[in-house]
Amino acid sequence: HSRILSFGPPTTFVMALIDMPVQEKICSEEGVLCGLAEVEDRRSFGSSSWDKQMIVLRPNGCLLIYKTPEIGRIVHLNELYRISITMKRKTLNVELTSGKKEKVTRLRFEGELVPIWGAKLFLYKISLPGL
Repeated sequence: HSRILSFGPPTTFVMALIDMPVQEKICSEEGVLCGLAEVEDRRSFGSSSWDKQMIVLRPNGCLLIYKTPEIGRIVHLNELYRISITMKRKTLNVELTSGKKEKVTRLRFEGELVPIWGAKLFLYKISLPGL
């Protein structure tokens, strides 16, 4: 089963690559979840590939997606138009949508931490004001 929750108006969705905080320092903070996920890289003419990248979820709903140890993107979950989570056995698929026709970021988590990632993202979504 797939559960989709939509919330809030479309707002600015930070997608540009920027200098990122040091991974080891962020991952040592209390309440932070860190792990590898495959991130879809959209190419021209509708093709795409999946690249493994470090993902960090902070307790405040800030999701850091590291392209390299120094560069990446920051997504503020409370500013998204929609978050879609689908979990099957040991695979978690997440779609982050910034607006009705805006950029969609797709993440795929696999392995033993899938239930933890799914629970953290789902609990964050249901605790948002206005839901």
